[in-house]
Amino acid sequence: MPSTDQPHGPLRSLDEWDDFVKSRYPEAAPGEAPGQKPFVAANADKKPEAFRDYRAEARASVKEFYRLNHTYQTREFVLQKKREYLARNKSRMGVWQ
Repeated sequence: MPSTDQPHGPLRSLDEWDDFVKSRYPEAAPGEAPGQKPFVAANADKKPEAFRDYRAEARASVKEFYRLNHTYQTREFVLQKKREYLARNKSRMGVWQ
């Protein structure tokens, strides 16, 4: 998760993203298969017409996600990642590793 000194900046490492995902989507308890929890509607009174209303205002978190992507995913950033990963100096792993 972002540190307090830079609340709206990009993540410093993928570990921050992993920590966020673990806190947002905790693993299933031992003996419980993932996805077997009963479905609980966020708003049981929601009308079917409002289910995917693309005309509605986007959530603030979605707007912030796109703002960060448009701000920090520059051409130079992409070229840097290409140099980093296309150099093929990382470990080679199969599908199941």
